[in-house]
Amino acid sequence: MPAIKDLLYQGFSVEKAIGEIPKLDIKVGIDLAKKGEVPYKYIYVGHLNCKTSLCSTAEPFYTSGYSLEGDLGTFIVNVGRLLRIGHHETVDLIIPLTTPKVDKFLEIRHKRRFLGFDVEMSRILSLL
Repeated sequence: MPAIKDLLYQGFSVEKAIGEIPKLDIKVGIDLAKKGEVPYKYIYVGHLNCKTSLCSTAEPFYTSGYSLEGDLGTFIVNVGRLLRIGHHETVDLIIPLTTPKVDKFLEIRHKRRFLGFDVEMSRILSLL
């Protein structure tokens, strides 16, 4: 019976295993002004520039006591539609995950802290 001579770990690629680059999908809510507060009914949103930062907190819910952990980058959300004033809309902010980002997430969790994300969006200017 032959024995195993060498065993060499050559790494693991999530992209190869699942067939795509892993990503973080953050739901971003857009609350538009109430009816009667503005003189128009719709607003056209072509895209949003979303500057995204990583935060951590000791509590599992939003709190003012959070620590800024780093910049995740600025990403474009292509909305491309008319949004009705007085309604709530939700868009997806997709952030591709890289090994350094995942390592940072794990580092925060090892410190027994919770992840948080701060998303700063560009202003919307197209009014109808």
